[in-house]
Amino acid sequence: MTGRPVPISQLQPVSGLPVVFGRRPTVVVFVRDLHGTSARVAIARLGKARQALDAAGVDMAIVTRTDLEYARDYVPRHHVLIPLMTDEDGRLRALFEIGRDKTGAGTLLALRPATVRAWADGLNLGRDLVVPNGDLGGEFVIDAQGTIVYARAFAGALDLPDVAGLSERALSAR
Repeated sequence: MTGRPVPISQLQPVSGLPVVFGRRPTVVVFVRDLHGTSARVAIARLGKARQALDAAGVDMAIVTRTDLEYARDYVPRHHVLIPLMTDEDGRLRALFEIGRDKTGAGTLLALRPATVRAWADGLNLGRDLVVPNGDLGGEFVIDAQGTIVYARAFAGALDLPDVAGLSERALSAR
């Protein structure tokens, strides 16, 4: 995927202005659904890097498979300052060629006792059952001309963004 133009022109976040490609370097990170711990940890890590990257002229965006209603509630509740997009149907994941976890770790995570017990008790805690368990995340750096200069699909359900590496690559894409 590296060296190719970004497959779309912009991303529309849950709230706020769209993220437009080909204007400034942009870091795009795909995370699993927002109900899971790995997405929360990834967003927290990215949040720490956001201010420095913004000051350096680098945009950032997060894409998740979580439904729009939950994402609209999640953003203010968790003080997410990075533009967050929902990809309920997986179209963006397909455009960015992000694969699926072949190890089954996502399914095992969804079947952990606390999640199963919560669903049985009607609490509906844990993951969004509409989102496929095998979805992986990924990270991309897009330069100011709209070309993908770095792409990495996550190796498994527990893989997280390499924030230091992303920051370094994004700053060199300026």
